[in-house]
Amino acid sequence: MNRNNETIRLHALRQHFTFSTRLTCITTALLLAFCVAPIPAQAQEAPISINIPAQPLGQALVELANRFSLELAYAPDIAAGLNAPAVSGNLTADQALEQLLAGTNIRYRRNGKSVSLSSSAPDSSGQATRLTPVTVVGSANGLPPAYAGGQIAVGSRVGLLGNKDFMDTPFSTKAYTREAIENTQSDNLLRVISDTDPSVSTTGNAYDLSNYAAVQIRGFSNSGLEDLGINGLYGLASYGNRSLGDFAEHVEVFKGPSALLNGMMPGGSIGGTVNTATKRATDTPINRLSMGYESDSIYSGKIDMGRRFGTDNRWGVRLNATKREGESPIKHKKLDNQAAGLGIDYRGTDLRVGFDWIHNEEHTDGVSAQITSRLASVPKPPTHDKLIAGEPWTVYETRGDLFMLKGEYDISDDTTVWASIGRNERKMTANVMNWRLLNMDGDFARDSALVWNSKFENSAGDVGAQTRFDTGPINHQLSINANASQRTVYQARVNYPLSGLDSGNIYDPTYVSRPDVDYSPDMPKSNEDTLRSVGIADTLSMFDSRFQLTVGVRRQNVRQKSFDAATGQLRDNPYDESATTPAAAVLFKLTDSVSLYGNYIEGLSAGAQAPATAANAGEIFAPYKSRQKEIGIKYDLGSLATTLSVFEINRPSSMTDPETNIYSFGGEQRNRGIEWEVFGEPVKGLRLIGGLSWKQAKLTKTQGGLYQGNDAPEVPRFEAKLGVAYDVATVPGLTLTANAIHTGKQYLDQANTQSVPSWRRYDLGFAYATKLADNRVILRGTVYNVANAHYWYGSLWRGVSQPRTFNLSASIEF
Repeated sequence: MNRNNETIRLHALRQHFTFSTRLTCITTALLLAFCVAPIPAQAQEAPISINIPAQPLGQALVELANRFSLELAYAPDIAAGLNAPAVSGNLTADQALEQLLAGTNIRYRRNGKSVSLSSSAPDSSGQATRLTPVTVVGSANGLPPAYAGGQIAVGSRVGLLGNKDFMDTPFSTKAYTREAIENTQSDNLLRVISDTDPSVSTTGNAYDLSNYAAVQIRGFSNSGLEDLGINGLYGLASYGNRSLGDFAEHVEVFKGPSALLNGMMPGGSIGGTVNTATKRATDTPINRLSMGYESDSIYSGKIDMGRRFGTDNRWGVRLNATKREGESPIKHKKLDNQAAGLGIDYRGTDLRVGFDWIHNEEHTDGVSAQITSRLASVPKPPTHDKLIAGEPWTVYETRGDLFMLKGEYDISDDTTVWASIGRNERKMTANVMNWRLLNMDGDFARDSALVWNSKFENSAGDVGAQTRFDTGPINHQLSINANASQRTVYQARVNYPLSGLDSGNIYDPTYVSRPDVDYSPDMPKSNEDTLRSVGIADTLSMFDSRFQLTVGVRRQNVRQKSFDAATGQLRDNPYDESATTPAAAVLFKLTDSVSLYGNYIEGLSAGAQAPATAANAGEIFAPYKSRQKEIGIKYDLGSLATTLSVFEINRPSSMTDPETNIYSFGGEQRNRGIEWEVFGEPVKGLRLIGGLSWKQAKLTKTQGGLYQGNDAPEVPRFEAKLGVAYDVATVPGLTLTANAIHTGKQYLDQANTQSVPSWRRYDLGFAYATKLADNRVILRGTVYNVANAHYWYGSLWRGVSQPRTFNLSASIEF
């Protein structure tokens, strides 16, 4: 690329990198504070009271790091197979480390809150050799460190059970680190987790509406982004929050229902949950500026800055701001997205507090049309040179602010209490044209225009406690929490029928003028949903924690109110029902490297009211339960981990009996599957994330038995994914990346007459780290969809695949 042209483009981006007055003032003030603030000297460390039980060394190191807020760097294999003694008393971090590592060949080097571990062991000649440590990313905010390869963490948050090592978790979990997020060059969290997890898929391309983009886990679709967790708190997210990738340190995936662990999801999702852990300032100051370009002509800029200060660096501030604007590779689709986030935290000896504020705005011109079809089969997708978004005048826009406050306090070495509260206020405006396919030649009719204006007010809170105690030879970890969330929606969703408009063809698109309809209808109060629950769980450990049994139960209440759009009056009787959901899980560690596990856990979704046409009209149904049974094995080789699991999930569904006309939840979908996953660094410099999944999703109970035994819609039987990163030894700082995805054939309807064929996508990229005037510089490049494959995204209304796209970025740390 011509250097002068690129300079002009970068200058243009800087000129366009503007925010609202509020964001500009906050950003400027904080940047000045960061630039002039001196780095405080490390204060003399005071001993604290700790009590870390005897356990595998890797787990003990994580617990010690969290207790003293240390950042660890070490090679996982040096701790493999080693057990740590119990460490207790009033100790400094150095004294605790010395006790923990006594009797091993492991040595540590400490610089403030940063600690690196290495081992000294005799070589074949009997001489001691110092092994170079492999960096494992520790976290200043209590997050589990990274596994070998740096892209997946050694553990994740498991609801009210707290952070757990993946080898001690009797469920299928995975946590993507900041490095994995940056490797995707995407702020879209759904893409981060769906590119390499064979059991997770996303719908819609990177430029679609936020409400188009959902995530599917184990064959069940999550309710858009409403069930996205933020720092373990659910019920805050809404449309427009998929751009949280720029503010996330970890993205955690839990597979299967989770009513015991988290309570009922606000949207009723049961296939799994996604949780984000926001960034925090590290002991090392952060000053990072990034600029990016994406074809056809999207430019972006990002700022990431952080400082810690005060005694023992207890106070931290992290600022992130981003801007992305331009024309996408899809014709007539233009983007204008911007966001800013502020994270403030305090980490004391016993008290830890964190505050987050995130503001984001998204604007899209040329929204993808909603395509429907009643044809017996599906036309082939248009090629990318003909690909259009929809009518050029269609618009999607959202803006909102998220606030969250969370605190933890250690009452003693064995007991911790916590509380969190948050609120998200967001507005959304969308207008979309509906296209109905007429024939296999791609002709379509323009039937209607959808105008959807909404305002969301989401609030959520959580309080809980966790304590450890012994009863004879049995160790207990008892956890209890109570949570609540409320979502109030004001909206006008109007589908305006249209007549006399020209028809079109998806292979030779033409457009019509903007219809003369009301695009700003009043937004009355639509509904108000309130969730409340209390859960308790006990993990019993025996035989040096080799056998672990977790049992628990949760009591959930669901209250829903709907309001008349014309009068604003409350409709009928409010929905007010409760349900109890038990769970049990067992884990047995055959060795330090092999864990067997099994679980039974339930999920909850709100029931419904029988329609007026049913014989039992008006009957209100309690929340219905989905049930999962799962068994699996986890194998940790130290630098490479692999898991194999088999599961079955049964989810009820509503139906009306054709003979009695009784409405009930007598329908059922059963998803069975096998998952194999792998991640880590099998050889020095080669890092992998990927796996295979096979699912059999069946409609086991249907209305009148009409579709009994058919495949459930939009669930591919086979998926395979592999992400590879290779550090080129002959060119220090250069990493080559590749990603491959295969998704099998899937049906679109219950009759199994409409289907879309299997598809494949390949991505290639690189990252190059170097220094420029003593400043670290990272250059990244990615070619998305190298083969320019075109395919339907599992359902027609979510549109066609994203075409071949080029991403380039440069970041400098100063």
